[in-house]
Amino acid sequence: GYVRYLIITWPIQILFSLPFIMLTGSMHRNNYHLIWLAALGFIAVWISVRWFQARMRTAYHKDSSG
Repeated sequence: GYVRYLIITWPIQILFSLPFIMLTGSMHRNNYHLIWLAALGFIAVWISVRWFQARMRTAYHKDSSG
């Protein structure tokens, strides 16, 4: 149970934390290219979460309506 949970959630949490890590590193170095890349990372994470939520919502409605 717990090990499976960690194996599934650990890579997801790393992907969610990468834009934050990039943003802090780029702010310290005043690297504007990395700041924009971090902003695109935040947008990509937001879009992927919204897509996944919509997919799960439609799957739930298909299961509950049948």
